[in-house]
Amino acid sequence: MKQKILLLCSFLSVFALQNTMAQQYETLVIASGLNYDVIANGENTALASTTSGVDNVNYAFMSTDFGSVNPSYALPMDGVITSGVTTGLTFQLADYSGNNSFRVNGDDSTPLNTGTLTFTNQVAAQKIYLLTTSGSGASVITTVINFTDNTSQTITGSNVPDWFNSSALPIAASGFGRVLITNSVIENPFGNPRMYQLALEIDAENQAKLIESIEITKTSFSEGAINVFAVSAELFVPCAEPENLEVTSAIAGATITWDEPETITPEEGYDYYYSTSTDAPTADTVPTGSVDTDTDTLELDALMEAQMHYFWIRSNCGNDNISDWASITFTTGESGNTNNDGDIATAFNTMPTVTSATDCAGTLTITVPDGYQISEVATAYSMTAVDEGLQSHQRSLLVCTTTSTTEANVTAGTDNSAGTQMYSRSGLTFANGATGDVAFELRAWRTFGGADCNTDYNKVDHGSWTVTATYECVTPVTPQAENQIFCESATIDDLDADTDYDNATLRWYNVAEGGEPLEATTAVESGMYYVSQYRYTCESERQAVEVTVVTLTAPVAEPTQTLCIDATVADLLVTPSDGGTIAWYATADSEDALSDETLLMAGSYFVAQTITGCDDESDRTEVAVTLAATPAPTTTEVQTYCNGATVAMLMATPTEGATISWYATEDSPEALGNDAVLQTGTYFVAQTLEGCISNRVAVAITINPVPDAPQGDAVQEFEAGDTVATLAITVNEGAVVTWYIQNAAEEFIEIDATTVLEDGAEYYVSQTLANCESELLMITATDLLSSTLFKDTALQVYPNPATNIITVANNSSIQSIAIHNLLGQKILSKAVYNHTAQLDITSLAAGTYLLNVQTENGATTSVKIIKQ
Repeated sequence: MKQKILLLCSFLSVFALQNTMAQQYETLVIASGLNYDVIANGENTALASTTSGVDNVNYAFMSTDFGSVNPSYALPMDGVITSGVTTGLTFQLADYSGNNSFRVNGDDSTPLNTGTLTFTNQVAAQKIYLLTTSGSGASVITTVINFTDNTSQTITGSNVPDWFNSSALPIAASGFGRVLITNSVIENPFGNPRMYQLALEIDAENQAKLIESIEITKTSFSEGAINVFAVSAELFVPCAEPENLEVTSAIAGATITWDEPETITPEEGYDYYYSTSTDAPTADTVPTGSVDTDTDTLELDALMEAQMHYFWIRSNCGNDNISDWASITFTTGESGNTNNDGDIATAFNTMPTVTSATDCAGTLTITVPDGYQISEVATAYSMTAVDEGLQSHQRSLLVCTTTSTTEANVTAGTDNSAGTQMYSRSGLTFANGATGDVAFELRAWRTFGGADCNTDYNKVDHGSWTVTATYECVTPVTPQAENQIFCESATIDDLDADTDYDNATLRWYNVAEGGEPLEATTAVESGMYYVSQYRYTCESERQAVEVTVVTLTAPVAEPTQTLCIDATVADLLVTPSDGGTIAWYATADSEDALSDETLLMAGSYFVAQTITGCDDESDRTEVAVTLAATPAPTTTEVQTYCNGATVAMLMATPTEGATISWYATEDSPEALGNDAVLQTGTYFVAQTLEGCISNRVAVAITINPVPDAPQGDAVQEFEAGDTVATLAITVNEGAVVTWYIQNAAEEFIEIDATTVLEDGAEYYVSQTLANCESELLMITATDLLSSTLFKDTALQVYPNPATNIITVANNSSIQSIAIHNLLGQKILSKAVYNHTAQLDITSLAAGTYLLNVQTENGATTSVKIIKQ
């Protein structure tokens, strides 16, 4: 007799639900349909403990308690087979001491080739798995899945591999050995025999149905013997709708939020539908839109203002597994809240006013969306009078604690009886302009009953008090924008202005008032544009912006330019457009511009320009550069000059059209001025021709001293026939003496030393040493006869010394007077023709001078005077 083995797990247990991201599996408990015992167990022989082999040659499976060997690798005692390929999937084998396989022989002559497995636990599934194998060769089966609603689904052509060495199906278990029924000899081939898991997909329209039974038919005519040991289901979890819908409305939009269902994550996200109609969508309604699984917030915009809207959302779990619609309603431009903190107590006050407070006021907060402000408030609530209280004892007042404002009047109950009175007021403006989280209080009083705060006589009913705020958008500030310059390719989207808000939109117009906003892709033209900020449904004033669109052209440059050898990029000649910035390049496609200090070489350079406000760069203009060398000027490399000589006296011959420059050193940055006084040493000369300067040539300069003027009396007598050579002078040894007279133009004319002296004539003499001529000594020649004539006159000169005026008097008429310095140079003179004369010597420097007097009879004389 077979030993009954109690399996360690209950067939009726249902696997606990996995987390919402994992698949959920359940074993199906077979109530009928197993027809053979193919698993040897216990101490009896294999023949005594089985009714058939798995294959057609008497090989059966065995459990770990079989015979005296008790093979540890055999099938487990609890009959639980854990899938080796699908996490969480298990199979439950039937009792080893009874029929534990639905088996169909391989012989096609056998009349039994069909059987039905029924289940005690009926589940809805997306997929079912058969734990199966085929002995003595592979088999093909057809499966009919029967549901409790009398419908079914047929799956044909399912292949079941041979129980050895196949991987045609996922291997659920292997390597548990086998036993020959006729002699109980055990075999343990490596990796064999094998049980496979055959997955049967259930159509989407059948996944919510409960499975009642499975009909299995072997359709192949080979000798393979089909065995089905157990069935498990991948459960169908109905798609659950989103939870905790909340809505925050705006003037023309709303923000909807929700929570993911606890039981399942919708693989295909969420479908939503909204309308101003109360008609709810059905399963076949085309959604307004969809969002992915990770989304839990939806922004709606461009809705009708001040309109009731109806919003529905559902989960989409894939494979046509969708949830019911969850819904919420909202009115655009409104935000409301309800007090759900229990009954609101009333405070005792026989005559409350709008300034009266209570310690038991109810509180609510309305959240006004960013960018909006309250435009009016409505409130509703009910108050109940109980026991000795009356409705006429009720007093109430709505207060905005955020703005510290209240309704204009306290509201009083009207009915002189117990019971409930409804209150509602709308169009309240005392909280207008409030923004953000706005707090309200409902202050409630009773004029009769008890003291302080309680609910014994009158109260505000739990859940009845609501506050609804209607709001309007706050007009944004005018945006700030500067005048702008753009390239030809600029569009409205390129215009720039500062916005003060994260969620504001800039609107650009080509008119100061009215008109429609310009599209972002509209090409910009030179002229005036106007920008505003649009936030929600409010728009700011417009800011005027002058836009200049530049035509970007290549700069103008001479195509061939000849420059000096040491020229740099800064020396290249080009004419940019107004507002243009020049950049020079070494090649037509160089990325990096050359610096102004870059030394030029002969060849081509390329110039482009950018215009202020335009990021683009113009085409490049090619310029061919030739470098020219300027020759040095011709000069005498050794030159001698007299003391006091200046740079203007230096000698150098420039090339025609060139200019000469002299320098103190070989590398002096600045040229010497023409009036710079020379010193003995080396100077350097260069010439500039067509803007190019030559190398410098060194010139050795020697400066010789200038001798003093010859010494001699300023007035000397002579006899008729004497020559200039007879005048008495003293000169340096080796000096060359040169005599001069002055013509009417006061020019010095050189005369020969043999020139005959004339009475009263002025003669000038110099001495020259080493080519340096001295200052001149003037000598007035006086005929000896004329001097004798003057002896008969009575000449007076006074005062002497003198400071300002000197007087000259004579007994004969004076023709002229003159004052000379001791060098013989005439300083002052005056024609007199009178016996007396005065001469102003204020301008003379202090010192000794000669006063020359000539009378009308031709006599002359000289007198020394002293100027103080």
